[in-house]
Amino acid sequence: MKIVFSILILMLFTILNIYGQKKATEITFCQFPLSQNLKEGNVSFTLRYRFKVGEGGKPVQLVDLSKLPASYVSKEQAEKCISNWRFPDLTPDLSLVAFFRWEHGKGWTKLSIIGKEVNQTIELSGERCPYSNGEIGSANIEIETIGLSKIVEHKKSNKEVF
Repeated sequence: MKIVFSILILMLFTILNIYGQKKATEITFCQFPLSQNLKEGNVSFTLRYRFKVGEGGKPVQLVDLSKLPASYVSKEQAEKCISNWRFPDLTPDLSLVAFFRWEHGKGWTKLSIIGKEVNQTIELSGERCPYSNGEIGSANIEIETIGLSKIVEHKKSNKEVF
């Protein structure tokens, strides 16, 4: 009797341990390739993509909100990278928005992902552009919560293209 009870307790703890563990969110910073003209031109911009969390936490229904020419970064390039992300612990059908920031003279500097259950920012630092002298000011992205909606305000220190 004690052996059966011990086995049942062990099985219960094993089941609780398996189902109680959170699965890891997987995000790769998309280093989208840009034309040499954009890299050397005096432009800074933010790419914005809305998507929903699908089955297994996979991003689906990607929509480009940037209103930038496709010659900057094509929707296909964005889909190729973002489709590899995983948000297994988020509610299915949840809408998220990803912001990718390109700074003149610096390169890709920031990735922000926001939504009802997420508010994450990844900032890259260090020398990434071989033609940068480090004197160009950077832009700050401030994310404020107002009810359930998010507002992103861009304070710029150099020319910005939208």
